[in-house]
Parts: sequence; structure tokens; C-alpha cells
Amino acid sequence: MSDDVTDSYRSSLDDLKMNSKPQISMLTMLAEDHEQFASDIVRVIEEQIKKVQICVCRIVHVKLDL
Repeated sequence: MSDDVTDSYRSSLDDLKMNSKPQISMLTMLAEDHEQFASDIVRVIEEQIKKVQICVCRIVHVKLDL
């Protein structure tokens, strides 16, 4: 069950490409509905933050021609 929830959360989080209140609200509700998997959901969020930071660093690097 935990894998299903985290996979669903990860997939929905991957679909979030801009600040979209409906998508963020859906992610919030999904997390609230599965509080028992909070640590797994937090891990997914942390992984996403790291992935986005790496992408942003690459973009900045390329744009600044470092």
C-alpha cells in the first residue's frame, strides 16, 4: 500500500510544472488522506526538491556560460 501511495504522490508531483492551486490542493488532500505514510511522502517531496535544484543549477550554469 505504501508503494502505491508514494508512486501516486510522486507521479502527481512530477505533473506539477507551475504553481497550480488545484494540483497543489490535490497533493495536499492526498497527503492528508494518507497520514500513515507521511514519512514516505516527505521523502518523495525531498527527492523532488533535490531534482529541481539540480535542474535549476544546470540552467543557471548554461545561461551564465560558466
